[in-house]
Amino acid sequence: MDENQDGPSEMDKRKTRRVKGAVVEYSNVEYSIGDEGASKKIAFLKDLSSGGLAMFVTEPVEEGLELYLMIYLSGPETPIMAKGEVVWQQKSNYMKDASTKHYDVGIKFLEINDHNSSIVAQYIEEYLEEDKDEYKL
Repeated sequence: MDENQDGPSEMDKRKTRRVKGAVVEYSNVEYSIGDEGASKKIAFLKDLSSGGLAMFVTEPVEEGLELYLMIYLSGPETPIMAKGEVVWQQKSNYMKDASTKHYDVGIKFLEINDHNSSIVAQYIEEYLEEDKDEYKL
C-alpha cells in the first residue's frame, strides 16, 4: 500500500479479535529487518491480535519485508518473540509534527511459537473481558 493511501479499516479485513488504545499504550516492539541479528529499531505498539499487530514507527518499512519481533507487553515479564511480514503501511495521523514523518505499519505473524501465541491470546482475552465496550473487536 502506498504511504498516502488509507490503511485497511474495513471490519471484514479483521479476522481475529484485537486490543488497542490504552491497553497497548505502554507496550513497544523491538524489530529487526530480515535477519535476527540485524540492528534493532523500536516501535510503539498500536494494536495486537493473535494474527499480528500494528505499530507506530518513525521510518517507512516496505510491504513484504520480514521482521524479527520482540513484543514487550505491559503485563508479561518476558518479551514475546515472533517473525512477521509487513502487510501494509500508511502515514500516521497520530503525530501532527510536520518536521517528522511517522508511519503506521501492519504486521502479520508468520512464526510464533505455541507458548508465545497463548500469551498473546490470554492477554487479549483478559482485556476484552474487563470491558467489552471499551475495546474494539
